[in-house]
Amino acid sequence: GQTTPSLPLSFNSVVARAASGIILLLYHVILWVYKQIFPETADYAALVLLGKLVGISPTPSVAAVITANVYGTTGESVAVGTAFKSSTNQVYTVTTGGLIAGGLKLCTLTAVSAGDAGNIADGEALSIVTPDPVLTGAAVVVSTTTDGDDEESEASFRARVIARYKRRHTGGSPADYYLWGIEAPHFTWVSPYAGDEPLDVYVYGEVDNQTDGIPTTAQLSTLKEYLTTNPETGLADRKPVCDVVTCFPITRKEFDVIIDIKDGTAQVKADITTAITDYMLDLEPYNEGVSLLRNDTMTDTGISSAAFDVASEGGASILDLVVQEAGYQISSYVLYGGEKAKLGSITFVDRV
Repeated sequence: GQTTPSLPLSFNSVVARAASGIILLLYHVILWVYKQIFPETADYAALVLLGKLVGISPTPSVAAVITANVYGTTGESVAVGTAFKSSTNQVYTVTTGGLIAGGLKLCTLTAVSAGDAGNIADGEALSIVTPDPVLTGAAVVVSTTTDGDDEESEASFRARVIARYKRRHTGGSPADYYLWGIEAPHFTWVSPYAGDEPLDVYVYGEVDNQTDGIPTTAQLSTLKEYLTTNPETGLADRKPVCDVVTCFPITRKEFDVIIDIKDGTAQVKADITTAITDYMLDLEPYNEGVSLLRNDTMTDTGISSAAFDVASEGGASILDLVVQEAGYQISSYVLYGGEKAKLGSITFVDRV
């Protein structure tokens, strides 16, 4: 029978391939544009624009501000701009100096480099960068006025934008307090509750740069400022005018775990400890105005599940598991208010 000539066949094949390439390119462009609609999938540039639509922007890095006793000759002055450095070579300059009395002057210093690296503990020694004849060259940190903080990461900003779309501002609701609070440097969890008196608002906060996430007094003051004042405009347009806000640190409720285990190597025991620790740290009090999921109950079955999975993968067997709180065996505990869970001690009893 008659067949199609080879030349038209080749021409049609070339045209089809060219057209399919264009169509495929258009498909991927449309798919990319579609992803920019949602904060979960948007590129960073589009994510910033999505954030602006709901009134939030990536937080810039913050320079640490400290106070320190600067030692020198009585009657002389500590000049603004005098530079000191820490043992880690972080440099701080005097922003508020003054007259030395009794051999020292309490000065305000600001880290030259913004970021978390500028944070320094009270009592740490500083040494002068350029010798000054009226100063001994020594200074001692007294307190921290402003915590240094790194520029917000893309992951952190994306999480805030997603949370902002899920929790809309409604004129002083719990979600508002949560969204304002997590803007404060280092705060990763904020939960507001009605206080004991009308108009009282109790706000609990957790940070990522202190032991057990418990914020310092200075950090709680910063949190309260963010709940009251918009840091970009300086206007006190956040909390409702009649609300009386008090900020509290979280507390840690400790739970002890005793495990009877067979064939448990040191590595398996370490992995079980890590799994139970992570399980505890993931728990948080339920706040119906803030929490998207309920995860406020510590249970022995939850701990057992985390431990059994790890033991099974490591070839070990858990024969028994007991959870104790203050020396008494419990099967569950519901966290409330500012309570967060923590693994206290873990004891492995080897069985054969």
